Order: sequence, then C-alpha cells, then structure tokens
Amino acid sequence: IYFWKPRDESARRQILFIGGFILTSIYFCSGVQKLNTAFFTRAFPWIINPLANLFPESVQPIFNSFAFLAPLTEIGLSIGLWIPRWRNFFVLLAISMHALALFLIGPFGHGWNTIAWPWNLAFGVLAFVLFWNSPISFKDPVKSRSKIYFAYLTCVIILFAVMPALGFFDYWDSYPSFALYSGNTKVGIISIKESAWEALPTSIKKHTEQQEEKFSLRIFDWSLGELGVAPYPEERIYKNILNKICGAAEPDDFILSVIQKPNIFTGIAEINRYNCQGKL
Repeated sequence: IYFWKPRDESARRQILFIGGFILTSIYFCSGVQKLNTAFFTRAFPWIINPLANLFPESVQPIFNSFAFLAPLTEIGLSIGLWIPRWRNFFVLLAISMHALALFLIGPFGHGWNTIAWPWNLAFGVLAFVLFWNSPISFKDPVKSRSKIYFAYLTCVIILFAVMPALGFFDYWDSYPSFALYSGNTKVGIISIKESAWEALPTSIKKHTEQQEEKFSLRIFDWSLGELGVAPYPEERIYKNILNKICGAAEPDDFILSVIQKPNIFTGIAEINRYNCQGKL
C-alpha cells in the first residue's frame, strides 16, 4: 500500500497506520467478544470439530479445552502487531490463524458461511501487507499536520473502536461489533403450527424441523441454506422476517422466539416472544 505521493514517506506511514489500526481493532473486538461461556461451551466445540475429527475419538475432547486460545490469540495479535521486535512473528501467527479458520469453515471443514472465506483470505493478506517489516507506529499520526487526515482518523477510531465497544451494552449491532462466531449474538427461532406449515412454500419447509405437533424454523439455518451466509442477528430483523411470513395468518400460527445474548458467565439467555400481532 502506497501513498499517491511516493516520496512522501511520512504520509505513506500515516495511511498505513490507519489500515493497521482498523485491522488490529477488529482483532481486539473480535477476541473480547469471544470471552464468554457460550463461546467456550457451544460455539468453539462446534467450530473446532473438523480438526478434532482428524484425530482418534479418545483424544477429540481435548480440543475443547483449547477454546480460550481463540480469543487470546486475537487479542494478542491486536497488541503484538504493534511491537516492532515481534511484528513479523505476529504476522505469521495471523496468517496461520486465518488459514486454520478457512480450513474449519471452508470446503474441507464445515463448508459453511461462504462470505467468511474471502474475509479470512483478505485478512491474512492485509496482515502481511500492513505489518511485515513495516515501520509504522503510534507516533505516525502525531507527525501529521493535516486536518483532513485527523478528521479521517477520528472517524476510523469512532467506527472501529468506540462504536464496537457499545456493542457490549447492546447499543450497537453485533456484527459491526465483530461478534461473528462469538456465541454472543441473538438467535431467532420461529415455531409454526402444522396447519400454517402446510401453506408454506417448499423453499421454507425444507429448513424446518418437526417438534411434536409444531414445526421449528431456525432463521440462522434458513439463511445459510438459502443464501450461504448467516443472517444479521438483530431482534428488529427477526421481527421483520416474522411479519413477512405471517401475511394473513392467524395471530398464533407463527411464534417468534428471540434468544437474547447469553450472560457471559452463566451462558443463560432471556427469551422474547412475538406472534403475528406483536410481543407476547
């Protein structure tokens, strides 16, 4: 990455700094989001399963004990990439992490959430381009006298550091807070009466599961099955989906359960329920 004035080394480093700040902010926020019981006990065991399956069944449970390494690695990258002496080591660590993630969710693993495949490829490349033998440091922005640069840098700090922090208090959406794969997002499940299920198109029916006299539709599975990507996990989105499905249905034909973000210590989550007329 080069500034458009190749002889202006100071300006070039300032531009590189912004790229590096964005990347490491994402690593930090993503790592902190994973520091919760739901990630350690549910999300990580599922994610690591393709790797664990390469080993004898007797040792597979050992992999679950490595769950804490995922958030610590990302948080460590957000710090280590700014230490000149260790910078190249952490670049290699970042590339290795993204390669492992691509194996786990890619075509040789879960074959899941295809939008995240190029994400991991791009981040591995960005870590190398921005930090390998890079001279950038936190002193670079101080050297700039450009008001435009400081305005741009301020926007970057707000969007990639301040706003994601609000996500921990539910004042900012989960995905812009980099909570993907964290187990720290809301989940939407629609319970469907059998009579209403019969009227649904086949494209929806095939993603449902029968539970006694009703059917269950996990919006997450439906989105992955139809689009190949995870849904945007916010309550307003789930409610909009319910409204689209309801149409002229009876009020209780469809019941939406929105499982809230789990408690970081206990993993217990509250549930909000809605029918076709509103909140129950």
